[in-house]
Amino acid sequence: TVDVLRRAQDPDHPEVVVVVADATNLKPSLLIAMQVIDLGFRTVLALNMADQVGRYGLQIDGRALERLLGVPVVRTSALKDRGIGELRGLLAAGVPLPQRTHFRVPEGLLPAVQAVRQAYGLRSDYLAYQYLLSPPFQYPELRERRAAAGIANAQDLISNEITVRYDRISDLLAEAVQETASPSRRLSARLDAALLHPVGGYLVLLALLFLMFQAIFTWAAYPMEWLYAGMAALSGQVE
Repeated sequence: TVDVLRRAQDPDHPEVVVVVADATNLKPSLLIAMQVIDLGFRTVLALNMADQVGRYGLQIDGRALERLLGVPVVRTSALKDRGIGELRGLLAAGVPLPQRTHFRVPEGLLPAVQAVRQAYGLRSDYLAYQYLLSPPFQYPELRERRAAAGIANAQDLISNEITVRYDRISDLLAEAVQETASPSRRLSARLDAALLHPVGGYLVLLALLFLMFQAIFTWAAYPMEWLYAGMAALSGQVE
């Protein structure tokens, strides 16, 4: 998938990307959506399972998401076939280019990034940045540019990018998503507090392990006795 998005000459290279997000757990999907947006693709964010967010104590402001992301947002439910027509209509009408970007290339790498963008005719600085961070075997001709830019460990730059993006996502969710205290959410929070407690969680684990051993070594004795009794009765009838 990454290579398809990076290489414009790939036969499967898309003109429009629809990022299907789990509306009940937006954070991972927004990370992908922001990266696709920054690559310069015409992008649509489809909030799947949008009809379930209320059960999780969530309220999503779709217009705020559109404004903050700079791309169209559509509520869908694949199981109930809702929002699919709106999504198809949007794709048929034409999806606009993203109205904003969400990650700034480090200043020290900007000259190298712009040089790569110009050399390869790429659509965005972020795409050129991804070329520079690619493993050397993918673009061996960029080895000298990487060295000149001081890119010794691409993994550190990638980790920093993910941290920056998740900070941005947290700010975005704080503005576009409102949490309400639904009964199921309160119960889930209580269970998490008990099971993930640094002391209480271990006590619960030990209790569960004790019950498992009891079930195996004590409670299993009763069906074993019934089985032996049945076998003995059957042997007596055969004799």
